[in-house]
Amino acid sequence: MKMTFAKVVALMTLCLTTQLRTSAMAADAPGRTRQMQMLVWGASGLQCVSRMLPEMLKEDGIDLNVRVLSSHTGNFAIAAKAVEAGKRAPNGVDDPGDLPNKGADYGYVNLEKDRSIQVHLEDEFSSRPWDIVLLVINTHYHVEKEPYEWLDTLYAFSRKRCPNAKMVLLQRPSPPNDSMRKIPGAEKKLRAWGDIGSDEVLTATRWTSISSRRQQEWAARHPDVLHVLAGDVTEWARRDSEWGFPPLPNHIKAKAY
Repeated sequence: MKMTFAKVVALMTLCLTTQLRTSAMAADAPGRTRQMQMLVWGASGLQCVSRMLPEMLKEDGIDLNVRVLSSHTGNFAIAAKAVEAGKRAPNGVDDPGDLPNKGADYGYVNLEKDRSIQVHLEDEFSSRPWDIVLLVINTHYHVEKEPYEWLDTLYAFSRKRCPNAKMVLLQRPSPPNDSMRKIPGAEKKLRAWGDIGSDEVLTATRWTSISSRRQQEWAARHPDVLHVLAGDVTEWARRDSEWGFPPLPNHIKAKAY
């Protein structure tokens, strides 16, 4: 039977369950429910983590609470640096979203479940003992250099505040053809880097190959981080006709599918 997109996403999510199951089973006796807390430096398209992953772990007696922060990877890094500098909204400011850069300059980001809600990173990280911190780069930046510098900032910020948490880096699938894939795309402000030709139009396979290598290079410098190559899984499914995972030429068709 051919695989639907939902099944492919489920398979990607399975990559994350192995570490969580191992951690939980080692700590608790069989039959007991284990509470686990997961904080996500979020990006779009992470329903598989916030919705599917908790459901998939229930059968193993793991009650997983997922808190997904919402912002651009670069704004996350700006907010993290603002927190390190001790910044908060000035007195008299009721809505941090009214501050410059939507509050990121003062340490604020949004929540994925309701992007109108602004939260301060210091409050989020100190609100509970987090078992897992998930790092994610916005899909269209995987092939560039700067996001990995932002990732360094998020990693250091998270490790300082969650010294005992399991850190996870999740690779995203390549975007549809109408997204950030054309190099250079002036209207998308995408900056070519390294081995990408200045006029090269990236295929999904090429995008995934570069993304995989970039992320593996970063992960090699951070051996305490569990690296999940979910984008590679998607590429494998895309190239295998038996999986029935079609190429998605644009966002409209991707959403419909």
